Amino acid sequence: MEIEEVTKMQEKMWELYAEKKELEDKAEKLGSQLQKYRCIMLKLMEDNEVDRYDCQYGSMTYQAGINFKFPSNIEDKAKYFSWIKEKYGEDVYLDKVSIYAATNNSFLKEEYLAQEAEKENSFFVPGVSPPEPYVKLGMNKKRGSKK
Repeated sequence: MEIEEVTKMQEKMWELYAEKKELEDKAEKLGSQLQKYRCIMLKLMEDNEVDRYDCQYGSMTYQAGINFKFPSNIEDKAKYFSWIKEKYGEDVYLDKVSIYAATNNSFLKEEYLAQEAEKENSFFVPGVSPPEPYVKLGMNKKRGSKK
């Protein structure tokens, strides 16, 4: 490859790099604007006790739930997995040893609901922090919508 070709290729790479950076910056600004509108829409839905809005482009739904933080240190993980083994047995323990965050959240949500149903005063699982509530706005585009 000739030095001129290498130089042209390098120039093109820098042009693409700059263009990509501009698009990333624009995407970040658009994301911030979208987040602002999501917060406003969630507040409107809460204030009006509405869980769904439909428009020509699609629908928006109010979604509430809880998340659990998976134990992050060895000591809390040991407490957590010991609790699983004691409460549910070896088979469930072995199934959960290589647990994914989403699987962990589902498992802990079931436990949380079970403890809530048993009218226990507060949620407790060794090594696990109490659940963190969240709300989010679901946006589903209508089929064929240009937006």
